[in-house]
Amino acid sequence: MTVRRSLVCRTMATMLAVVLALGVGCAAPAVALGATAAPAGTSGGGTSGESQAPMTVHEAVDLALAQNPALAQALAARRKADLTCWATDDTITPLKRYVSCYRLVLLPGEPPTGDLGAVDTLLVRRQAEAGRAIAHWAADYARESLRLQAVTAFYGVLKAEKLHDISAQALERAVSQLAMAISMRDAGVATQKDVLDAEVGVANAEAARSSATGVLEQARMGFNQALGRPLTTAVVLRGDLAYTALDLGRIDLAADVAWALERGFEVRQAQETLNVAEYDLGLTHDYPASNYDREIAAAARDEAAQGLTLAQQAAEFGVRAACLALVDAQARVECRQRAVAAAQEAARLSELRYQNGMATSLEVSTAQLALSQADAQLVEAMYDHRLAQLQLHFASGKSLVGAP
Repeated sequence: MTVRRSLVCRTMATMLAVVLALGVGCAAPAVALGATAAPAGTSGGGTSGESQAPMTVHEAVDLALAQNPALAQALAARRKADLTCWATDDTITPLKRYVSCYRLVLLPGEPPTGDLGAVDTLLVRRQAEAGRAIAHWAADYARESLRLQAVTAFYGVLKAEKLHDISAQALERAVSQLAMAISMRDAGVATQKDVLDAEVGVANAEAARSSATGVLEQARMGFNQALGRPLTTAVVLRGDLAYTALDLGRIDLAADVAWALERGFEVRQAQETLNVAEYDLGLTHDYPASNYDREIAAAARDEAAQGLTLAQQAAEFGVRAACLALVDAQARVECRQRAVAAAQEAARLSELRYQNGMATSLEVSTAQLALSQADAQLVEAMYDHRLAQLQLHFASGKSLVGAP
């Protein structure tokens, strides 16, 4: 057992706690069914009977930063790391005068006499300082992660509302088609099969509406979870998924990658781990040390160096992947817009053909289903486009304050 054993254990435990506190917003919200429909552009649901003013995305982010327990946990871990660093410094200060060997191992029951292995205390101090630095970066990372989670949840509710509205419109069209099929059958210009086909269309639309209701309620719960409030709180939002095409040529991918390699949390954490390992290795050369200790320190340094390389590769990959996702999302929005226009015209023509006896009810139902699918795919693409912009900022290690 070494002189520094308790201090090292306490310091490393603090650093581990910091890392474990980074899971900000990673838990997926549970699924709940049975939500009620909300008017277009707002979000209802929940059990709260109190009326509330519609919340903007910026207000949602502010509330999440004030109430989400994950950020509070990261801030507490930062405070704990500060206190641990100060306490470690106070504890090892009386031992500073003993500097004779890299590491002194005491026999069981042997009291510390003579020159202690004070170089151990230098390493403990450096580890505590690293733990404090990582905890501060972790708090910043938790704050930005929470911003991303809150914005994602906000637009997730808006997307779910849009999809819910689309499913409601599809059901209305299916019911209208069924009424027309029955009327035309009674008039002798349509068959019973047309009515049956229309009834199938209504049943499919009802199932889609039920699914959309569950998705909407789940989105609302996810939003409440991000804001750190009860999951059943009523959700009323003000915002939209309006699409604005970006000038993709203005994206400076090289600058984004460079920023991520400099400011990304995982990279900075790996760099600090390497710094500690190199410091430890340097001590084995500055003070008498056994070959065994020197080899262990060198292996630890090599391990940390490879960890830094992996973190840098992951950071660069994240930025480039986010950029590709943004380009893809913008292309999909424009393609889906054309698909919706075509589906609308096809649905209109199929209804005219049916009224003139030139199409079946099944053809009309198929065209209406295609229109609903095109509408839903456009909403998904617009949501992906909005989030891809935020993901590129986040992957680059930039603050989401003022991001689109």
